[in-house]
Amino acid sequence: MKFISPSDWKPEGVCLEDAALEAVVTNKNLLVVAGPGAGKTELLAQKACYLLQTNTCPYPRKILAISFKKDAKSNLAERVERRCGKELSKRFDSMTFDSFAKSIVDRFRLAIPEEYRPSRNYEITNNEILQRIFIKHYPDAIHCKKKSELKERIHATIKKEISLPHKSQTLKNLWHDLLNDNETGKSQVTFSMISILAEYLIRTNPLILRALNATYSHVFLDEFQDTTFIQYELVRTCFLQSSVKLIAVGDSKQRIMVWAGAKTDVFEDFKDDFKSVEKELLMNHRSAPRLIQLQTSLYPLLNKGKIHIQPNDKWDMQDGEANLYYFDDCDQEAETIANEIKNLIQSNVDPREIVILVKRSLASYTCKIQDKLNELDIRSRDEGEFQELLKEDIVKLLLSVLYLANERNADKWMFLTEFSLLLDGIIDDDNQFENMGKIYNSIDTLISNCKKRLIRLSVQKDETDLLKLMNEIVDFWGYERIKTIYQQYNEEKYFRELISRTAQLLWSEFILNNDWVEAIEYFEGKNIVPIMTVHKSKGLEYEFVFFIGLEDQAFFSYDTQTNEDNCTFFVAISRAKKRIDFTFSRVRKDKNQHCIKIKKLHQVLIESGLVQVVKKL
Repeated sequence: MKFISPSDWKPEGVCLEDAALEAVVTNKNLLVVAGPGAGKTELLAQKACYLLQTNTCPYPRKILAISFKKDAKSNLAERVERRCGKELSKRFDSMTFDSFAKSIVDRFRLAIPEEYRPSRNYEITNNEILQRIFIKHYPDAIHCKKKSELKERIHATIKKEISLPHKSQTLKNLWHDLLNDNETGKSQVTFSMISILAEYLIRTNPLILRALNATYSHVFLDEFQDTTFIQYELVRTCFLQSSVKLIAVGDSKQRIMVWAGAKTDVFEDFKDDFKSVEKELLMNHRSAPRLIQLQTSLYPLLNKGKIHIQPNDKWDMQDGEANLYYFDDCDQEAETIANEIKNLIQSNVDPREIVILVKRSLASYTCKIQDKLNELDIRSRDEGEFQELLKEDIVKLLLSVLYLANERNADKWMFLTEFSLLLDGIIDDDNQFENMGKIYNSIDTLISNCKKRLIRLSVQKDETDLLKLMNEIVDFWGYERIKTIYQQYNEEKYFRELISRTAQLLWSEFILNNDWVEAIEYFEGKNIVPIMTVHKSKGLEYEFVFFIGLEDQAFFSYDTQTNEDNCTFFVAISRAKKRIDFTFSRVRKDKNQHCIKIKKLHQVLIESGLVQVVKKL
């Protein structure tokens, strides 16, 4: 492999602003503060290319990228592969925080003291089991009025003692009962517990620490503002006082995970602990200029002074639209918003470029809008579960096979063949051209057999046969072999649950349309208007955003978590590229609604002079 001289290296496919280019080429610990649309993911991808292509990450060491969400992890890995090719991108490990910690625990589980060691077949606990065992040891928690309060109480308790072994006997007893659950016969652990166990393993085993530091020369930390106390402690234990260089990228204005334990002073601690240099990116490539101005008008609520954010040159300075609707009731709201969406689609806007956002309780705020959209033959859906499943590699494999059994598609064929070649080690095989034909023929046979099975399924209408077919597709490659490529599937129960849920959702859609291609395209979201909470929209962008329910009830905790709710509102606004509409309904679900608690949010929109107020009261 011929490497490029650092002085000759240039970013590929983009023009980076000066601060971003400096962040890419420097070899110091970095904190990059970057607002919405600043190109944080692109910066990390270019940084990876620079390090690999110039051998600044010296062969055979690797780069470790840690993200919070699975789609962010996949997006970053795909960008790196597109820009520097398969060979170099093999030295780029992209993981979520949870999968990074879990990989340490799974690999070195037997080094954990017996009193804290989860069983080999441990499970990620569901809320019901966790709450049952927690209330046993903390009986006063039964008085928590809301599930969210109980979740926060559990999280706060677990994080009280990040370092093992515990001093608190009650907490020690809680861990004991979770690790030895009599009802399931398996250890029940949370991802917070896994991170605590991973930190213990690294802290108490110098050989593991040295191996980790020898493997990676650089570590990327994405969405750093949402890093929890426990996660930051794991980072410190792994990389403090090592030769590994860290680059953390985030935006305090988008810190919306304080309720889940996000460390509010993480930027300051990172700069102190790792002696990092701070860079700030001042360009927004996503939003139109007037929407950027609207975003900056929120800065005083976020305890930030106004700064000049530059729009991308592709925009006219008058581009960008925002509207604030006041409705008598949610019937009026539903009719207006549904017709606005209809008009957009009729003007050739892709439904996937339109999103309906709510703060909480999707059904409560969007069911009537969905009914109206259905009347207009416009499909919409709660993206939540589909969004999670579509991030899964095994789901992509299954859908690709089933789609190709009905319709040709070059991208899906390439995805299947590249996976098979990688699985068989043919990509690096000197005789790869002699073996590729066999792989192609076997996949073609698989697809032909699936086609026959799907024809029978269309007649027999037996849902269990679809699940059986999916499991047979898995058997074509073999579960044991699949998990060598996709190590997140080491827990077979989780793997099989993903397949089962995919089969259920796909079958439901097939029954509605009696067409496999339409069912798969619906599953993948084609021609569907997505509906989601603001938290689920983090990291995504849309041309048109409809934020439903700018009301006190939606922001019911505004008094106690003002800063976090202001950040959530900022995230909602910053998803929009061209236009955002806000709605307030005076009556919702037969109850009067108010905007007294969140009066500041209404005021900042109106006083910005950038929002058209439409009163239909």
